[in-house]
Amino acid sequence: MPRIVTWLLLAVAWTWAMGEIAAQEVPSSSVWIVHLDCHEDDCSRQAMAIRREAARRGGRVAMLPHPANPGRWLLLGADEETIARMRAHAPVLEVRRLAYDESRGALDGGYQIAGQVVDQYDAPVPNAWVSATEFESGQLAGGFSDASGAFQIDIPFAGDWLVIAQGLFDHGFSSPAWVRVPPGATDVRLVVRKGDHLIHGVVRDADGLPVADAMVMAETLVCVDGNLYQAYTDEEGHYELRVPAGEYEVSVDLVPQPRARHVDLRDQDSVELDFQLPTVHSISGQVRRGDGQPVSEAPVRAMPSSACRIPRRWADQDETDASGRYALFLGEISYQVLAEWPEDIGYGVVTTTLTPREVRSDLDFVLPELYPVQGTTQTHSGGVLYGPFRVVASTPDGQEVAYTQPDDSGVFTFTLMAGRYVIGANIVGYPDPPTVTIEVTGPVTGIALRSPEAFTISGHVMDRSGQPMEDVTIMAQPVGEGEPESAVRGTDASGAYTLTVPAGVYEIRAVADVPFPSRVVTVMEDVTGIDFTYPVTYHVRGRVQDASGHPITLGRVYYIIPGKHPGNDYIQSELIYYDGSFAMDLPAGAYWLEAEACGYARGRRTIRVLGDISVTLTLTPLSHRIRGRVTTADGAAACGVPIVARVDEALYEGETMADWVQEMDLGTYELRVGPGEYVVHPASERYPFSVPSARRIAVPPDAENVDFVVFPKFSEKITLYLPISLRDGR
Repeated sequence: MPRIVTWLLLAVAWTWAMGEIAAQEVPSSSVWIVHLDCHEDDCSRQAMAIRREAARRGGRVAMLPHPANPGRWLLLGADEETIARMRAHAPVLEVRRLAYDESRGALDGGYQIAGQVVDQYDAPVPNAWVSATEFESGQLAGGFSDASGAFQIDIPFAGDWLVIAQGLFDHGFSSPAWVRVPPGATDVRLVVRKGDHLIHGVVRDADGLPVADAMVMAETLVCVDGNLYQAYTDEEGHYELRVPAGEYEVSVDLVPQPRARHVDLRDQDSVELDFQLPTVHSISGQVRRGDGQPVSEAPVRAMPSSACRIPRRWADQDETDASGRYALFLGEISYQVLAEWPEDIGYGVVTTTLTPREVRSDLDFVLPELYPVQGTTQTHSGGVLYGPFRVVASTPDGQEVAYTQPDDSGVFTFTLMAGRYVIGANIVGYPDPPTVTIEVTGPVTGIALRSPEAFTISGHVMDRSGQPMEDVTIMAQPVGEGEPESAVRGTDASGAYTLTVPAGVYEIRAVADVPFPSRVVTVMEDVTGIDFTYPVTYHVRGRVQDASGHPITLGRVYYIIPGKHPGNDYIQSELIYYDGSFAMDLPAGAYWLEAEACGYARGRRTIRVLGDISVTLTLTPLSHRIRGRVTTADGAAACGVPIVARVDEALYEGETMADWVQEMDLGTYELRVGPGEYVVHPASERYPFSVPSARRIAVPPDAENVDFVVFPKFSEKITLYLPISLRDGR
């Protein structure tokens, strides 16, 4: 009897300890909002690198994007040192730590987000940490699931809340779900997938001996849900990774890094994957100025010359010490090694290519001298021109090397190395921005970028009762060839606005919480009286589902207003919530509705809004693949060529754009598509020609060996002598 009591007491103690561990696994300080300085296409690559760095610091991490702002991310599980390293090495605009405020009560009316955490087999997941984040304010709420997997979170105020669950031990993160408050929700289902598939193997060094304490990582490849799994090798070099079914990229976090391996665990329970490290050589040297003085804190990086992967993974990198010295550890393949000025000094990069065969200590770099380049932006009449636009320095072939923004006096400054540059001002609304070509051999001053002659477009925005509306966005989008940026301004307290644009034809839009009907004006002089009144709107409610009628619970629905001229379409989007629903208010008119969700082809349909309507969008899963290889004329793998698959134009209403994948090291690509007949072709400015130019592919079945040979742009004029017959006018 005493033994039974002892076991009961131990069980109670274990349960209490697990609760304490759970509380410590998700501390409030481990939740951050990160705002990256990145272009849309590059944001996910930057986030991927940050997530991998956070994983190296220990623990599971998730990094989830803000749906409307590609630069904002929610980072869970990172420690203080990871955040410090991220600030030093990533283009971070802002990092904000979120804290749980238990003193704040729920909204009036007691709004809550509640539901259940289950695994992929619908078994309840107890003691999972469930957090809800309101992105705009950075507010955070959270709690644990009980023995039945049920959770309940009090929500402090209205907004769109991102809800995610983190299981413990053999669980990762759930896919996130969006919940609108009010009204809140009581039936949110969060699936945290158990790691019931096995990746195992041995890591050996270049001599075949086992490597202990090496971190092996498995990163989800399809519909990344925040999960990155890692394990460490034992004394025999053996590792085991328990992961859910899916596709992964498995890599070893050692320098130099062995080639990452692709693993498909959808149709098999386990896979054995061994790694052997390449032979390593120490490559070192000094980074100096032109006068021979050492440069400290200069980044020196090495990347395999054949690497086409994005994000680029440096084989090794270092910063110079006070004497300008650095050291890299590289394998016996070809590398491109780059040395550059510290970021706070300016632009200037020197590269070299080498294949290490032995230790080297003499790979020195002399950084180019940098010179200040200064000028002013001016109006057509010579006044000060400043505002939300960039001044860009580019090489004569169009490669952007630096950019800045003029100050309130219209003054801009670059730091550039010697060479020829084109300096231009990307002024919104100007199809032909002013440019100046300069030769930099020393400091340059006196550059004047004068804008073309400009005119004003002005008016007022009123609500339906005739009261002025403040902070309504007004856009003047040029009509014609090309896609110059729109001139954008907001209305003041009196509802008035003024836009400054060059002569031309413009489509004027007013956008508040709903779009207003647009107007087209021709500007040859100042134009007044372009007024807008808040339109009557109707409720557009709907659901996004798969072919079986199951809700698709994470994505966005776009409404597209066809422009009065090509290229002038207006696009906005709304969230898809946890139950597959979406909602928007739109004025009367014709729209395209397009739903986007990871793992599915985009679905589009046309709607006409004349009153309140309900819409269902059914998406097709990207269940098939098109694979191939892209090479150049000499048979070498073509690096970084995007491949596009479009549904035949005869089926334009159902057109989808397959996710295009950058080349891997062997020039291979893989497209995930739904059933249909596709036109597949390369889409690269660097390689505008290919043989064949396009291929027509029907799936199913999956298509293999859809190969292309690509050719670069011609760098000089060529003369072709062709036989010509004048008979019949040919």
